[in-house]
Amino acid sequence: ELRPEELADTAEVWTLLEPFFLDALKTGRDRPHDKRSDEYVEQLCRAVHERLLRVVAAVSAPSPAVSRVDSADASAMLRAAIE
Repeated sequence: ELRPEELADTAEVWTLLEPFFLDALKTGRDRPHDKRSDEYVEQLCRAVHERLLRVVAAVSAPSPAVSRVDSADASAMLRAAIE
């Protein structure tokens, strides 16, 4: 579970997403970790984070009573942000 504040935190989002993006870029052990991959992953993390900020703002604005986002909601938001 992530609170909206955690979803809005750049470091928190990047810590969660970066390993998955790096793994997704590799084709087994054939492709080493390189600067180009780092730059691409940084762009992906930045794009997802910007979209999550919009989702958090939209969720938070109409209903301040929402204090936590469960894992299913966070997963749905992440999938929507990536697409």
